[in-house]
Amino acid sequence: MKVEYDLLFRRAISREEYEDRIHSNPNIPGVKGHQIMYIDGTRNEECKLLYSSKNFLIKELEEDGKMHYLPIFEELINSIPPLNDSEIKQYLISLDRNWDKAFKILDREDIQSIDLTPIGTYIGKRIVEKVLKKKTLPLNDIYR
Repeated sequence: MKVEYDLLFRRAISREEYEDRIHSNPNIPGVKGHQIMYIDGTRNEECKLLYSSKNFLIKELEEDGKMHYLPIFEELINSIPPLNDSEIKQYLISLDRNWDKAFKILDREDIQSIDLTPIGTYIGKRIVEKVLKKKTLPLNDIYR
């Protein structure tokens, strides 16, 4: 099964927009004033989906017995535009300035391929797991 990370680089929405879209929805009874656990609202001004893939979100909703939330999240997801390439680059550079060096190397025309050492792969995997807030990321996803 191929995993699509379709939610990874989406814009955050304002707290006000979150309140309007989620809390005012009549299909979610009794959530007014409560945080929905599928949204990261730790920063006061903005909210962001906690999942990097719609498949992961659906699996979690199924396990929690809350599939009735899915149409609401689909509506929310469809209304949040993805970041463009330059915004993704700027986001990654803001996390770690070494991304700027990495992008310069990747943009070089004389580079045909890059192969990480096993330790580099492990370190990268751990960083991605931390960013995605996932306990484990299968190495099969990396070595495709």
